[in-house]
Amino acid sequence: MNKIISSIPLLLMIFLSGCQSNINNSSQETEVIEDDNGFIDFYHKFHTDSLFQMAHISFPLEGTPSVSDTVYDGTGTYYHQKEDWLMHRPIDMSTGEFKNEFDMGEVLVTERIINNQNFMLVRRFYFNGKDWSLIYYGDLNPIK
Repeated sequence: MNKIISSIPLLLMIFLSGCQSNINNSSQETEVIEDDNGFIDFYHKFHTDSLFQMAHISFPLEGTPSVSDTVYDGTGTYYHQKEDWLMHRPIDMSTGEFKNEFDMGEVLVTERIINNQNFMLVRRFYFNGKDWSLIYYGDLNPIK
């Protein structure tokens, strides 16, 4: 069953408690869900440990480049290369400039980070039964 998480400040608090939450923005109700596969711990370490991050990305990484990339014409499959990778760090969601949503599955998590100028990036993480890895990265592009 998929759940959507739409508040990073709350997610950071959840890191400390080891639980996941589902936020309903209209009522601010919180539902606590078990984190059987350790995604929250993985997500935190992925953004704070550069060696861990690089070890948990399936390069070449399928996805899309940033809107500013003039090399990719939008056709065919695009792959991010290890030598060009820029480290992903936590984004401060408290400024209101960004929001994020998670579709949580047992082995696949899709994260969408959307800024207030209608641009979005997408990341997909996969659990192989032992470890989580980033398997897809769609860089920041306009929402169509």
